[in-house]
Amino acid sequence: MGDRDEEGVEKRFRLGRALKIVAKDVLLQLYKEKFVDVNPVGAKPLDMMHRTSGGRAATSANSMLKKIIRANKEKRFDVTALFHLLKNTCGLNKREAVWNDNTKLEGNIAIVHQLRNEDAHWTLQDCKGDPKEDWIKLISALTNILRLSGHEDQIPTTLEKLKKVREGRRGVIPGNIQDDIRQKLVKMYLGRKKTNLKPLVWAGDEFKFHHNALETFTSIRITTVDKVNQREEIEVDVQDVLERGPSGGRRVVVLEGETGTGKTSLLRYYAASWANDAHSNIPAVDCLQYVLLTDLTAAAKGAYSANDVIQELLPDVFSNWGSEAIFKELARAGADVLFMIDAYDERYMAYQDAFKELLRKCPEATFLVVTRPHRTQFILRACEEPVRVLTAHGFGRQEAVEYATKLLKMHDKEADLEDFINTVSPYQELLTNPQLLCWSCWFWLENGKQHFTTRGKVFATITDFLLRKLCYINNERILSGDLPISGQKWLSLVAELAFTQAKQEQTSLLQTSPEIKRLEQAAKQLKLPPHEALSTLMQCDSSMTSTGEQLVFQFVHESHFCYLAAHHLHSITLPNIKLSVSILLKHVKPERRKRILLFLVSLLYRDPSNVPERIVNGVIILARQFVTFCNIRYFLDVVEESGYDPHLCSKLGEYIPKKEGEMAGQQLQKTTVGEQQKFTGLLWLRPKELQREKALLPLLKQARPARVWLRLCHGPHNDDLNPVSGHKAAESNLESALNILSKAYKRRNLPELIVSDCTVFSTSAWPECIWWLSLQRCSIHSQIPMPGSLLKLKLQNCSNIGNIQMLGCHRMKDLEIKKCKMTNAPQLPLCLQRLTIFHCDQIDKLSLPSTLKRLTVYDCKLPTLPRGLRKLMIRFADMKGDRITIQFLCQSLIMKVKETIDKMSSLQYLSITNLVFCHSDLLRLKAELQQMCPKCHILVRNRDALFDGWGFISASMDSFLLPSVA
Repeated sequence: MGDRDEEGVEKRFRLGRALKIVAKDVLLQLYKEKFVDVNPVGAKPLDMMHRTSGGRAATSANSMLKKIIRANKEKRFDVTALFHLLKNTCGLNKREAVWNDNTKLEGNIAIVHQLRNEDAHWTLQDCKGDPKEDWIKLISALTNILRLSGHEDQIPTTLEKLKKVREGRRGVIPGNIQDDIRQKLVKMYLGRKKTNLKPLVWAGDEFKFHHNALETFTSIRITTVDKVNQREEIEVDVQDVLERGPSGGRRVVVLEGETGTGKTSLLRYYAASWANDAHSNIPAVDCLQYVLLTDLTAAAKGAYSANDVIQELLPDVFSNWGSEAIFKELARAGADVLFMIDAYDERYMAYQDAFKELLRKCPEATFLVVTRPHRTQFILRACEEPVRVLTAHGFGRQEAVEYATKLLKMHDKEADLEDFINTVSPYQELLTNPQLLCWSCWFWLENGKQHFTTRGKVFATITDFLLRKLCYINNERILSGDLPISGQKWLSLVAELAFTQAKQEQTSLLQTSPEIKRLEQAAKQLKLPPHEALSTLMQCDSSMTSTGEQLVFQFVHESHFCYLAAHHLHSITLPNIKLSVSILLKHVKPERRKRILLFLVSLLYRDPSNVPERIVNGVIILARQFVTFCNIRYFLDVVEESGYDPHLCSKLGEYIPKKEGEMAGQQLQKTTVGEQQKFTGLLWLRPKELQREKALLPLLKQARPARVWLRLCHGPHNDDLNPVSGHKAAESNLESALNILSKAYKRRNLPELIVSDCTVFSTSAWPECIWWLSLQRCSIHSQIPMPGSLLKLKLQNCSNIGNIQMLGCHRMKDLEIKKCKMTNAPQLPLCLQRLTIFHCDQIDKLSLPSTLKRLTVYDCKLPTLPRGLRKLMIRFADMKGDRITIQFLCQSLIMKVKETIDKMSSLQYLSITNLVFCHSDLLRLKAELQQMCPKCHILVRNRDALFDGWGFISASMDSFLLPSVA
């Protein structure tokens, strides 16, 4: 900037000082007199403002004005506030014609207000000449105000004050310039004006979700490229960003990163740490004399200079000392000065001259410049010396949890941390992006989970959030209401590109590609800055090649990319009846197709009444590809995205997949209405499905599979080859699972239910009519009554089965107990007819009912046998050991059989297998059994493999079938 420009700036600055000091004093004196005369005692200015339509309009349009008037502190009243107060609360004429008449008191007040407005928005172009005419207007207006208000005696004093200000004469300035600069910076940072963290930094003070950087800042991941190996990244701690090393190092540091990766938060944290010595633990910041933070998101449009930067940052110091003295002091401080420039990419054209000027006027200061990647090369070209480039990557999961903890603690919601993290965890972008995480926390606290109920809602709001920021950069400040037309059209264009790229393996595009060229041209037509528009919904990476700078655009977040593709799919399929969803997504990779389909469902069911049946059928055709009998979670996702639409649930329920297996219906009776059902499927339900009851229940009500397996373990399936000890059983969720089944099968039969891998404390919610029930790997900790409708029960690998109450099962005919542990023997139902026992301990304590017709025992002690038993089958285990021990075990059980068999007159069949007897012993046993049960079919069989070393018969099997004697 030349000498003439600096002289013009100084003259314009003096006029502004006259308005802020002299004109304000005149208007304040008038206001104090008029307000007391017109209004009742104790009246508040804001209440009086709201009594007039003009006053209400002024305060609603300017929240800062409303805040100043509400505070009612005269020192804070500026010319603008006094103008509105005089016009609306002091009994002056309300007619606009009077306020435009410079012969009236009202007209002269309006002139002062107009001059103050012009002074607040002047640029370098306005400083080319002498503001002589403005001085004449100001002097005339203030003279008339004093004369018309009856204070003619004050005119000479006021004119003398104006003369002093115009000539540049200053009063006594307390302290020195060093103290003045430092005190003002510290006061500003401690006052949180520039050190608050919030999800909408660009929204200004209208946004209330603010947190001080010292209280909520959390470290982000920062990297730089290795000097030796350019392909490797080196981690950089936030405390080392400003380190220049013993030799001085590079004084310009560029911190690049995508929107919301924590760049602005880091700058504000540095400023707050410097201002508050007690909280600072960053040596590179502690040793600085001055830290100046300028935020270009709040900068005015148009070119401006280094003087503008200082005036915006330190207006009072600028008024007292002038720009020349300030820059002289900053140059004197040398390397102890830090300039932090935020959002350089948003005002790079207007700021580039000011940046070069700051580098020249402060030759030893450190500059930390924040930008998105596509503007890094502009900064490098502006610097004549090497620049250190760092990249911000946002949070890892640990940092995200730490940050969320701090935010919730600020609002006394720390107890909700786990619930909040579980809600946002499915969306990786919300965790890794600090700005979006802060935004999510704000919505969580304001509206609970309603913005997180579907993926579509989450990413629709994210997209709207990003586009509003783009409109703000383009000087359209829209914080509420509909998105501007330019933003809506830009979303459609980028969504179309996303859908096209969804079919490709690579989603990155060079700036020279036809697709990006078309978008750049469209952005210009919409009057949007092309690079900023492109990098709003895409990531822009910049690199230098032998041919110069190369920009590459890509959809960095897969979820957001799929949302954009679904947005385009929704816009073209809804109005066009000839387009099929399944055909349009035919060539998209399955994983990507899954995500796009979910977002499409969410977009479609924003208005459920307007969803065509053809699209519903297309969605179901695609959704069926991603579910199996052991995993129906994708159907649950679809139901949730639709807002639990009943019609869609009904359609999906018809296609619940089921594993083909044993047809229980062939062995069980008909239903109560006499209708033979087809029991051919087995549906697995695990904790992940059961936790989503709202989505699962309508599907089950429609499908009602005949066979259901509640697999309640966390981890892989537990079986004989995969023991229980290697898995964590789900505790206490059996009752909630049974509640779901009871609702789904209300007044309907459930032919077979399998429950496995759970710890049972209580249950009272069995479905009304279960026919077959199987409990596998369950630990029973309390008395559990079995459902009365039960026909068959199977217990496998269960413990404490004595707690199972079966006396109320008046229809149970069949019971199987396998590898179970029991401290107390269960009481068996009186109607039991068939009992099978495998490898169980303490079975001899069982009291068998007299109705029992068939007993099968595998490798167990023999209980007391009922007299009416018709069929008894005994099998010994494949035991290994010495001959004497094995024979002794076999003989002890045979003795037990002999003691009771002669008392069972109804016995029709006896089978004893897997014995380890020599041939002579086997013949002797045969003869004894035949004598005891002459009317019974008897099968006696040796084990399959015999040892010649024991002197046994070398044949693989000795068996004798003894037919019953008529």
